[in-house]
Amino acid sequence: VEGMSGGVAWLWDPKGEVRKRKLPAAVEVGATDPKAPHAAYPDELKDLQQLLESHRQFTGSAVADRILQRWPESAAEFTRIFPSDFRKAVERARDEGKPSPLGSMEEFLPVPGQHALRPTRSRSIQIKAAPAIARAVGSDIEDLGAMLARGSRPKKVDEVESVVKSHRGFLTLDRAELPKREKAERVLDFQEILAEKDEQEIRTQAARCMDCGTPFCHQHSTQRSGCPLGNLIPEWNALASQGRWKEAWTRLMKTNNFPEFTGRVCPAPCEGACTLGIIDDPVGIKSVELSIIDKAYEMGWMKPSPPPSRTGRRVAIIGSGPAGLAAADQLNKKGHDVVVYERSDRIGGLMMYGVPNMKADKVDVVQRRVEIMRQEGV
Repeated sequence: VEGMSGGVAWLWDPKGEVRKRKLPAAVEVGATDPKAPHAAYPDELKDLQQLLESHRQFTGSAVADRILQRWPESAAEFTRIFPSDFRKAVERARDEGKPSPLGSMEEFLPVPGQHALRPTRSRSIQIKAAPAIARAVGSDIEDLGAMLARGSRPKKVDEVESVVKSHRGFLTLDRAELPKREKAERVLDFQEILAEKDEQEIRTQAARCMDCGTPFCHQHSTQRSGCPLGNLIPEWNALASQGRWKEAWTRLMKTNNFPEFTGRVCPAPCEGACTLGIIDDPVGIKSVELSIIDKAYEMGWMKPSPPPSRTGRRVAIIGSGPAGLAAADQLNKKGHDVVVYERSDRIGGLMMYGVPNMKADKVDVVQRRVEIMRQEGV
């Protein structure tokens, strides 16, 4: 039920047990009434009957047969689960004279006259290719994005906790970017262009995360998929939205050696893979990541942490770019003695001599992190 974003589900619930349970507010739960069709779904009884008849035909279900023998009175034994936002989309399409997102039941049932092949006693199952079925005109979940009030929703709320508890931030909030300093101020120096962050706004933005069952944002299997580091994005988004910054920082550091670098200069493939991006602006993952690590520095959590013991093994790393430094950091954590070699006069590689200072400050960001590694023994 929690993951339903469209469609209607019916449960045979003769004792009404499902309706007694506490279910998410995002779905409408009610009994099917044979005498009063649902206002947004007037063909409900016809579709449910057709579904039961098809089930009886292809499975030989005795339960379906008993239900149909008492139809339509037995329709009252079914509990309907109707996602609230999908119901609103159906009603809006009806009011605007557009095709219903519900489509037609024929779209989901076998072609009339075609019989399913049952398994033989040897349990070998023959599979018959279903004939092509012309799809009924309707809307898919991607089409519902046009119905969102994008641009008119708040980007920051005072009561973030209520949004977190509702699990509806992705529907009720607009995306916000990190604020930048005024142009008149920025042209006078070479400092970073980002202004001071609004912690409440960052928490609000983290609350837009859908906590997907399959979060593509932190998986990297193709060139168009998410984070190549495997960052635990939904986890630290949830913690940041609750104001649990230290726990969010701990989760962030489990997979990322330098979030202060990636939070500033990464192209954010995680946002390109964000499921919310199918119908709306994706979650501002990069902004949340940067805010978490900057909060860690501000609170003093980000400090040297040398390994408790040394292995006596020595490792040389050639090149001090992000990859070289990450390798050095990992090996040092294992207790090896690591030496990093760099041909330039400063450590940092691309972060020091490639990325402009206005994107990543060389002293306050790059050198600060290098100094921590030096104090840890690298």
